[in-house]
Amino acid sequence: MKNLFNSKWCILGTFCVLSLWPQPVRASIAYGSVNNFDTVNDTGSECHGFEIELDDCHSTDVTYTYNYNHYGVPNISEDNSVPAHPKVVIRWESKKNPDGTWAAYTAIPAGPIPPTQGHQFTNPAVNFGGEHFGCGYSVQPSAVLYNWLLDGGGVLVHGGAVQVATPTFTYFPPVVGNPVPAVQAAIVPPPPPVPPPLEFGKAIWVKEIKTVSHNNKEVKLRELVSADPDHPERKNWKNGEPDEVEVEWRILQKSSVQPAGGAKNQLVAAAENLPGRDEVITRRYEFYKYVGPLDAETGEAMGDFVGPDGLHGSGSVTYADHFDLGTYEWVTVTTDMATVLVVGDFTGSQMAAVDVAAPVGLIDHCGDGRIDTPFAARTVVVEGSRPFTAVRTGDLPQGMNFNEVTGVLDGTPIASGTFTFKITASDGLNPDVAKNYTLTIAAAGADLPPASLLDTAESPIGSGTTTGDGSYDIGANATATATPAPGFTFLNWTDNSVVVSSDPNYTLAMNVNHSLVANFVPAVVQWNITTSATPVDGGTTTGDGLANDGSSVTSTIDITPEHPVYEGFPFQCRFSVTHALAEDGLKVSFKLENRDTRNIPFGYGIHTYWRIQGGRDEMIVRLPTDYILDLENLVPTGGVTPVEGTALDLRKGKSLDGFYIDNAFWKRNPGDSAELTMQALDKAVTFTASDNFPHMIVYAPEGQPFVCVENLTTCPNAPNLVSAGKGDVANMLIAAPGTTVEGWIQYTIKSV
Repeated sequence: MKNLFNSKWCILGTFCVLSLWPQPVRASIAYGSVNNFDTVNDTGSECHGFEIELDDCHSTDVTYTYNYNHYGVPNISEDNSVPAHPKVVIRWESKKNPDGTWAAYTAIPAGPIPPTQGHQFTNPAVNFGGEHFGCGYSVQPSAVLYNWLLDGGGVLVHGGAVQVATPTFTYFPPVVGNPVPAVQAAIVPPPPPVPPPLEFGKAIWVKEIKTVSHNNKEVKLRELVSADPDHPERKNWKNGEPDEVEVEWRILQKSSVQPAGGAKNQLVAAAENLPGRDEVITRRYEFYKYVGPLDAETGEAMGDFVGPDGLHGSGSVTYADHFDLGTYEWVTVTTDMATVLVVGDFTGSQMAAVDVAAPVGLIDHCGDGRIDTPFAARTVVVEGSRPFTAVRTGDLPQGMNFNEVTGVLDGTPIASGTFTFKITASDGLNPDVAKNYTLTIAAAGADLPPASLLDTAESPIGSGTTTGDGSYDIGANATATATPAPGFTFLNWTDNSVVVSSDPNYTLAMNVNHSLVANFVPAVVQWNITTSATPVDGGTTTGDGLANDGSSVTSTIDITPEHPVYEGFPFQCRFSVTHALAEDGLKVSFKLENRDTRNIPFGYGIHTYWRIQGGRDEMIVRLPTDYILDLENLVPTGGVTPVEGTALDLRKGKSLDGFYIDNAFWKRNPGDSAELTMQALDKAVTFTASDNFPHMIVYAPEGQPFVCVENLTTCPNAPNLVSAGKGDVANMLIAAPGTTVEGWIQYTIKSV
């Protein structure tokens, strides 16, 4: 069983459902998830903060927090007044202006906020009645409580519980008979008051949305946000995949009497397979008020179903309406729910992700402290699926310590001021991560003024240096400066993956926290690519421009039972092709990873067409092959004929003048190259390939201005030839379960 308790992630409100999988004893809570949520201010008052309470947790169990709303970095504290039951409070709260007024607030909504406006929750320039919060933890709390914070006469007090629930992801590792791991999501309602006044706690509607496909791109906490229709290119919770509603409407409501909280106490999703073992699973849950009737005796919501208008109920129900003091009995009524409004206003949404193969990570900010006051220990380095090493440079306040083994920052500062330091972490497999931190320690009796933090980092690590980090007055300007290391050039600045400037000296207004990344690229030779059509009116071409020497692009397809390709190629695998551009040509590499339980037979080839330059008499083709394949209606039969003494002996080269050909050749001599010479250009193209490419085809039809020279691993009609006992000629490639088969073709242009 894979232990994910030290994984990269954070979970809010976990609930483990193991009974729905064939091997429940092998399942484990996937503490590799991160969660962000939008929440509407439904208190009826301006709010000045928000609080999350995690019961039976320590401050070191908290990993990522969302720090880019109106309140910035939250304060984290730990309460050990009951030693056996520690409690952590994560508190986003407004600082005060010099005149004692609150510096930040969340407005009262002017009206209902639709879920389609979810992107506004993450825009601090907008104050429309909602906020975006998020945190994560590496152990399972016994309870998670959410509250808005209101002004209580100069101090902040709870403004009522917030009805937002959080999913748990359960990870099922590969087992005998089921080699594909899976992840399953479950969600439960917030806990009811203690003791509950009725059997059932508060009811809420939930809508569950999932992506229909998955990739292995890392999802960061800041990227778990609602999609912005005005900027569809920006990262959001979908992680670049299409989405669909999995559960349209479901009541979440906990019973204090029924086993496991009753049937309405959980919403369990179908398990999602991870054929690549590294896919990232993302989900979105939307929450709405339940405004339908309740059973007066138990408090149970009666509106289990929603009609086609998405607002009214469906069907008829009978329930206790009131208690008759004359008869001392409950009076029941039967209601046509189609006439009753059951779905109320949208109250918020939860975006969650789980990554079972996450790399090591770093939190965005470490928070502030106060002199001579213990600093709540923070986990700065978040371990992923592999152990990490970490190094700190820069100064910490006297009395504080960063543990390079555990990645924890703690201590009691005995000096006030602002301190900057840098943490670099590595897991030995994924790219290293590094981040600059600003830690401000308040002096005795002083409150820190409202401020925004700027932190900078370079990407990739070691490609340059950045400056400008620090704490700034709200509205002040800050300048971030990027300096490339030798061998690199500056590309741009990004903030949450969005390009914000191409100037290495970037000045910005500090109205909220900003985490900037200076992106550098290798200072390599660039080549100018020009394309043209012949004749001019024969068509159009694209691809002109500059390309870096050595540039490459990899295209990947994951074939699963859900993929449309699976019907014609019924094997679970990942197939990728990489095109790498060099000064003198192009290298094309392929790789097939077998993720199935069976052998995968396959072949690969590329049909490269070359325009005839000059006349056919100026085009010379040479193949280092000793045989031609016998054909019947252009289909190989399995027989072979030596090229010696035939018109198809191309081993020493042959002009295309009067030579029209469409033939398959075999037994390319290992290590030797085919060659196509274009005498009109004084150039030649050589075709070199890995040893698993023994086949070649030349196609030079009459009346056409091109010649096609092809390298193939496997000859056409290979499956039938294998069945006929001609496997040596067919050369079918076989990928055994769990293995990888690779190969390459190199096209090199040279002068002759």
